[in-house]
Amino acid sequence: MNETYENDDTRCLNQTMDYCIAFLLAVSVALGTVGNAVSIRYFSTRPERGVNTTFFNRAYLFVAIFDLMTCLLASVTVIILFSNKRSFLDILSNSGYLKRIWALLWIPTVFSSPLVICILSLARLILLKKPCCSLKPSLAVVLPTTNFIISLGIRLGFTIAGYIDVYCARNDMMCMFQVSYASYTDGKSWFELIGWRLFSILQIGIPMPLVVLSCVLSIILLRRVPRPNSRSHRKIVAASTTVITVTVTFILTNLPVFLFYIMYLRLLYLASEANVTTTQQYDSFEARYVSRNNLGFVYCYAVGLCHNLPVAVNSAVNPIIYLCRMSSFRAYVRSRANHRSSVMSGNERSAQSDRKNKGDQCTVRG
Repeated sequence: MNETYENDDTRCLNQTMDYCIAFLLAVSVALGTVGNAVSIRYFSTRPERGVNTTFFNRAYLFVAIFDLMTCLLASVTVIILFSNKRSFLDILSNSGYLKRIWALLWIPTVFSSPLVICILSLARLILLKKPCCSLKPSLAVVLPTTNFIISLGIRLGFTIAGYIDVYCARNDMMCMFQVSYASYTDGKSWFELIGWRLFSILQIGIPMPLVVLSCVLSIILLRRVPRPNSRSHRKIVAASTTVITVTVTFILTNLPVFLFYIMYLRLLYLASEANVTTTQQYDSFEARYVSRNNLGFVYCYAVGLCHNLPVAVNSAVNPIIYLCRMSSFRAYVRSRANHRSSVMSGNERSAQSDRKNKGDQCTVRG
């Protein structure tokens, strides 16, 4: 079980570790898929009693949507780890195009969550500061949707630019992007490598400080709120506590992701200092850096432990928070479970009745 792979590219990989990460991912994906599917149904049908309630309903709805998409995309990683093959090319029908489609969806999906959590946390901070303020529900829909579309478009633009760069390099043409020739063995140019990594760093680097700051200020303001003496006051405190719980969970689970991209940013800076201009040179530089600092194990499992697993765990934990913190969500889940069990018991009684009628008919004929 504790087998080390022989491939030079994966010499520091361990089968036991792969299976452990795959098992944790599989559990997170299973819980997250079911929990977020129920959450989407709940938040999309929840009565909207006011503009602020509508705003938070829609914000939670988008959190659940992106969490569900994250779980579905993370299932590919589970397949890879359980299959003992560390290359998408071996899993996705040996097609580099399918690999790129997966990456095209994964990055915008994962990095749409920070913005939604930022919107959720800032909105709750505003209401704690100004309880009579009215939020605009449309912002909870427009901002996440626009961010996802722009992110998807930019990611697609980097991919297309990479193909153009590779085409120019293969045909000895002057590249329209002012970069050196691409290392087109894997179909990825230096322009694309730099572009999408810097964009990913910006996507998580900008909302993350705002999320942390708004969360800290919300906790401070919530502690200053006098003891609730009315039902409406208690509901405000409970709703604020729920948002803070979701935000703190996001910070804790996404901190490894943030540090992971800080590591990438440092590597890119060091590579630029060393005048690295192609993906081949970058791969060699990266290998030397990892070897020199004895980071082989950390490097090989950085993506799994610091990126894929934390975001999947966050997506799985959020529905559990809703279940623990929202009485209306618990009532909805209970009613759905009772309805399903009543339907199943009704079908079972119907089947038993049919069997009994058939038995009676056989007796009469006999």
